[in-house]
Amino acid sequence: MSLYPLYLAFCVVWIAVQLAFSDNFENTKKLLYKILLSAPMELCLVQSVFAGSFKFLHNGGTWFMSCLFVCYLFYPYVARTICSQSEKRNIMLALIMYFFSSYAFFPAYTYKFAGIYSNPLLRLLEFSIGIIIADSFMQRHEKRIKKNAWIFVAAASLVLFLALSFGARFVNQWRIETYNFIAIPCFSVILYFCARLETTFGFKHFKKAIILFAENTYAFYLAQSFSLLPAKYLMNHTDFFTTHGNLKKLLLSLVVTCLITVFFHYGIEKPCRILSKKLMKNNKGE
Repeated sequence: MSLYPLYLAFCVVWIAVQLAFSDNFENTKKLLYKILLSAPMELCLVQSVFAGSFKFLHNGGTWFMSCLFVCYLFYPYVARTICSQSEKRNIMLALIMYFFSSYAFFPAYTYKFAGIYSNPLLRLLEFSIGIIIADSFMQRHEKRIKKNAWIFVAAASLVLFLALSFGARFVNQWRIETYNFIAIPCFSVILYFCARLETTFGFKHFKKAIILFAENTYAFYLAQSFSLLPAKYLMNHTDFFTTHGNLKKLLLSLVVTCLITVFFHYGIEKPCRILSKKLMKNNKGE
């Protein structure tokens, strides 16, 4: 419930920035027409179910929020199905969904189908794999795990980094949809073992940092949509990036993203979350 005000705030800021940076009256008129036409879809968070509209309605990141909304609509039914089955069946189901999510790229690319990156069904399969990982964790979270299990986390992180770096730089026709081959198993290992290690050993030194990063995840994701704007402005109007330009862009973008994250999270998301909890308590009291 607290995510929706954050989403709306982002949309308002995004529209304001786009209008501010519009080149001329014609572009402004087109943008206003687009806003009015797409408003019902975006206000209801269902833009991701309209095939072919990804480029038109992506808006720097609101598409991802729409995918999350669609996934959470089906979450109760998916979770009920997964929790009612044995772990072996769930693992088999996860492997089937992994195969389908990874394989879908090949026929789509070969026969020039519509882009599948924005397909909410495939996102739902990835989401369901996450539910299976969570279910497996819940069945084992009280059992102890060896401390050297961090090796699996480190290995999966290294494989993910090397595979994506190699693919993006050296492999021809590398497409973002093919990341699932590596990303899904690596992220699964990282999530599962990080959760098991944390519940067994506590990692008290990192607990506050983990909570802080977790609470700011959505705000940071949305804030990064604006991170390159000041860098682009300085690049076009000053010689700020003449030396060590890429490093300066990175640092400036990071600082701007963190500042916007603070505004989104502490100015909007957190107050709305507190308010929603109060309203829920009042409703229960009545």
